Amino acid sequence: MHTLSLIFLLILSFSVSAQSSLQRDLVESIKLLEKHHINGYQPIKNSNAFFLRVINNLDPDHLLFKKNDVDYLLNNYSDIHLTITTKANDLQKDIATILDKNLIVYNKQMEQIYPWLNSIKKLQDLEAYDAFNDTIFSKNEFEHLERLRHFHSFLLLEEFNQLNYTNETKETSDYIPFITSYLTKLKKIILDEQQFLTQHQANLIQQAIKKAFISFQDPHSSWLDFNEFKQLKNALSLEEKTFGITCKENNVGKLVIDYINPASKVAIEKLCKEGDEIVLLQANKSKIHAPSLLDWYNVNLNEEITSIQLTISNLKGTTTSFSLQRESIENEDNIVRGFFLQGHESVGYISIPSFFTEWESDAHNKTMSNALAKEVVKLKQGGIKGLILDFRNNGGGSLKEAMELISLFIDIGPMFQYQFKNKEGMIAVKTAKDFVRGKLVDFPIIVMINSKSASASELFAAALQSLGNALVVGSYSFGKGTFQNVIPLYDTPQNHDYLTITNGIIYTIDGKTYQGKGVIPDIILPEIRINVAKKESDYKEFIQPNLLKPIAQKQPHFDANFINSINTKGITQRVDTINELIKKVLLETDDNINWLNSIEKEIDKLLVENSIFPLKVLPNQSDLEIMQSDSDLHALISDQTINLAKDPYLQQTYSIINQLIKVWKQN
Repeated sequence: MHTLSLIFLLILSFSVSAQSSLQRDLVESIKLLEKHHINGYQPIKNSNAFFLRVINNLDPDHLLFKKNDVDYLLNNYSDIHLTITTKANDLQKDIATILDKNLIVYNKQMEQIYPWLNSIKKLQDLEAYDAFNDTIFSKNEFEHLERLRHFHSFLLLEEFNQLNYTNETKETSDYIPFITSYLTKLKKIILDEQQFLTQHQANLIQQAIKKAFISFQDPHSSWLDFNEFKQLKNALSLEEKTFGITCKENNVGKLVIDYINPASKVAIEKLCKEGDEIVLLQANKSKIHAPSLLDWYNVNLNEEITSIQLTISNLKGTTTSFSLQRESIENEDNIVRGFFLQGHESVGYISIPSFFTEWESDAHNKTMSNALAKEVVKLKQGGIKGLILDFRNNGGGSLKEAMELISLFIDIGPMFQYQFKNKEGMIAVKTAKDFVRGKLVDFPIIVMINSKSASASELFAAALQSLGNALVVGSYSFGKGTFQNVIPLYDTPQNHDYLTITNGIIYTIDGKTYQGKGVIPDIILPEIRINVAKKESDYKEFIQPNLLKPIAQKQPHFDANFINSINTKGITQRVDTINELIKKVLLETDDNINWLNSIEKEIDKLLVENSIFPLKVLPNQSDLEIMQSDSDLHALISDQTINLAKDPYLQQTYSIINQLIKVWKQN
């Protein structure tokens, strides 16, 4: 990511229309926190930490602000929890003054960086650099210049590492044009970013202050502008309204097509190819020649723009023009797809990437629970004897969808408890219940989780575990046992800001919660070191839960003897071997360019060569039929079956569910 990258991307962090005053917005947010947050409004107690967050929002790599800037702010606003609402406008002006001054210094220093970059003849001359510590600032201009030099060393290595996945040449002569193109691209990016920063400085500073202010409530309360709210909706929807393409800037700063959605008009009519350059972008009667990535973001995120016209130039230099309409296309990341695992027993497998749902009046039954139910029916028709539901790396989503999903796999009765702040501002406790008799399956279920399973995925795993309806396999989950409401800052049509406010804590039927510590699997599997995620309890402001009274006791279909009989020695040995490899590479390698690539290749080799649970993965019948006429889907599903077959965790889980099926039959 380039120098002012987060500032550049903060186009996503303010609305197009004029903002209300900073002071008024902060006062209104306090009222909403008092009314809706489970712990009410929590005043900021650490002024230094607050300013660090404000600066990190504006300048995450500390390329503009120095230590004396932070010290100046701290000296003038030492009691920020008392002065934030009354001196918000003064704070904004002070930060703007510092930013203007530092941009002048930054430009002068970059004039020294350009010839240094141009003098590099090979990437081995660069230093790998990782100084992105949010508590470290340059003490003076000399340190700042060194930071810039090291920062661009790191970026060059990172970009070449990405390029090297497809081009593994290491000839020194290949580095020089690469560095030259990076320098050309860098100059254009910095010019664009500084123009953007100058034009939108007030909004950027306001948003940096507001986001820092709300973040002190807890890790999951946040400030959203209208664009971020739309992004949230898209992330939790099966369909998104899009032009069917994503774009990026190439090595010389040209806007090119990066990805084409196979279901879009662009793909179906073969209007262009990935890598084609966009030379003209027309929207709302305006023409943008040689558009930038910023121009594309502005058009793509503005849902009021429903049609655009592109003129593109391909690799041969031929130009063509065509128009695109914003269309509803399935979000591939949220598609639920079932597979058959073949071995001793036929077992169904479904990976659940997120808890997508419908918003407002979009009532078309395109929800995650409905999609999963359809996949389970297909697998049952294929004669499965057990079901594996994979929630690894599932960061959560809709609480409503989690409840709907739980109800599919349990009989009538309680699902979980939750403590929340009600409309009267009082703390209350309720029990979520399934009022429909019957469940979707009557055979063994295993739920897979890991450290990146969070929120709604943890709720599903914990609920079925506490009710005795599923065995949980994997590693400790993230530990987010809270839920949030998305609330408009002002209840008016002109409002473009929203707050996500933590409204409550989730508990299982036995009165326990996974908040902070995570769901503890019945059978624990070790994790590969580079995949382990940060935990909820690692955040300073994470909410400390209490215990509730149990309302029921689980009746598991398996006992401690069964769990103790499971042999996980094979996967433990493999993961230990991989973790030792990672440790060795990180500590001993002097190859700064390809270390990550080499680790991934070695991991893949270990997984294939040391497979201890042979597994055959097959698509369901309906997908097989579609694959015959859809080459893109055929390639996608074929890759998925190959990757699943060599997944050591799935192999181990398949072995466990075979043993569980045997016990189930005996009972």
